[in-house]
Amino acid sequence: MYITPPDTLKGGIRELQFFSGATTWVMFSVLVITAARPKGLERWFVLDKYYLFHKIVAFMCVLLAFLHYHAKQAGIAILPDLFTFASAPAKAAAAGAAAAGGASSFSWRLLAEESGIVLTYTALVLVILTVLFFIPYKHWQKTHRLFPLIYLLMIFHAVYLTENYQYTSPLFVLVVLTTIPAIPCALMSLCGRAGSAKCFPATLVSSETGERYLRLKFHTNKAVPVGSFVLFKLKGSNPHPYTVALADDTSLTLFIRKTSRFAQTLQQLAVNTEVMLEGPYGEAEFNLPEGGRTLFIFQGAGMAQLPAVLQTMQESQQAPQAHILILARNAQDELYAQCQQQLAELQAQGLELELHFSEKAGHFADANCKQLFSTNYNRVYFCGGQEVKAMFYKAYQHGGGQKRNFICEYTAWRSFAACN
Repeated sequence: MYITPPDTLKGGIRELQFFSGATTWVMFSVLVITAARPKGLERWFVLDKYYLFHKIVAFMCVLLAFLHYHAKQAGIAILPDLFTFASAPAKAAAAGAAAAGGASSFSWRLLAEESGIVLTYTALVLVILTVLFFIPYKHWQKTHRLFPLIYLLMIFHAVYLTENYQYTSPLFVLVVLTTIPAIPCALMSLCGRAGSAKCFPATLVSSETGERYLRLKFHTNKAVPVGSFVLFKLKGSNPHPYTVALADDTSLTLFIRKTSRFAQTLQQLAVNTEVMLEGPYGEAEFNLPEGGRTLFIFQGAGMAQLPAVLQTMQESQQAPQAHILILARNAQDELYAQCQQQLAELQAQGLELELHFSEKAGHFADANCKQLFSTNYNRVYFCGGQEVKAMFYKAYQHGGGQKRNFICEYTAWRSFAACN
């Protein structure tokens, strides 16, 4: 629109390099912005969609970066078949050529090119580390924080190698518009202040140790919806995500598995200890579909979502056309016991409830899944671990269910699989 690139194959390759490089930079800027978790983005993405979008942008960024660094070879291979180029002008003989074997001079351009290649491959290694689940979260978080550092170092490469005539192109305007907010976001992530705009203090009111869970009640000055997520932060520790099982205008309650290492630390907290929470993130409640039957499955720590679902059903004006399956160890499970009264009231209104206690009936198996999905459901909500989810999803597909109607709420924060 505003520039006339050289009508030669070399000019076409330069345009391919600029297009791939600029789009890579735009993607990288979006990646850095989403990593900082600014407050305004929560209006557009719930937690699972937010991280899915972040991962897709990361993969696109890596693919475009490889196209950028191999643009010359790709241009020579495909551009002549797509466009007609003028012949390249003959090169004039360089007067006063340097003598062979003379001292080489330092080249800023060569430094910019080589640094870009090194940083790109470093980013690729970090992306690979992201999808390896056996890496402990505390180590993964430290390596993941290198992404904003790579971004800041890459600015030298991006600015120095951009041609003068490309500064007036519309694509470069997009580069500038994404870079301006990305730089402070990168600095925030480097300083460990990602998501700080949504942090708020909380004071421990009570701590009860049950059979499977540590129940913590906090006083807050912020109303947090039941069913949403908060990131729990202690000084010197990584943020840990938990579902808000119970809440009112001035307090919230978390049910935390006693088997986690972080739970052992939390058991040492004294009453009136002040902690920091970040959020809330995610949807506060399930959107019940109109018409048809809905199946809800709750397992393990995923049962922290059960109070939010029951609250939504109670607030609905129509009888719940739903089937709830609860997978628990026994009838004394703390989260199940918390919801028994609500379940009884909804059963009287037509809710179908199925309980499976593993201490009596054993673990839920493939045969149980096939029998469950012998009935058609227009939508399935699953809240639990990924291994159990895989078993249910396989049986659901085998029964003819559609992927878009199987909706997951994982208990694992770093889930690579997408939630629908």
